[in-house]
Amino acid sequence: MLAPSVLTAAGIGFSFVPVTIAATAGVRGPEAGLASGLVNTSRQVGGSIGLALLATVATQHTAGVGPGVGPLRALTEGFAHAFLVGAGIAALGLAMCLLLLVRGVRPAAAPAAATERSGG
Repeated sequence: MLAPSVLTAAGIGFSFVPVTIAATAGVRGPEAGLASGLVNTSRQVGGSIGLALLATVATQHTAGVGPGVGPLRALTEGFAHAFLVGAGIAALGLAMCLLLLVRGVRPAAAPAAATERSGG
């Protein structure tokens, strides 16, 4: 449990700031607070819905384990199933990011010599 927990914590820590920057980068000044609020609200609501979904998956899988299995093993199998579903959702999110995000093309910087000649 320690290794996945550390990996998850590091991933969340490294992703929150870039996501917030990306979400608010093209927003005009007066609307920056609104954009930031939407990002943080969606993060909180998404986490709540995700946790509820995975708890439901774990509970349903635990309840569906056969009667010959002890309660602790059934609970462990339910949690394992929920972790696999969570990993699948994360993999789906990664695939969507790789397929759908398009990098913007930045214009090339003007050469220093051309800028000096033009007086700029």
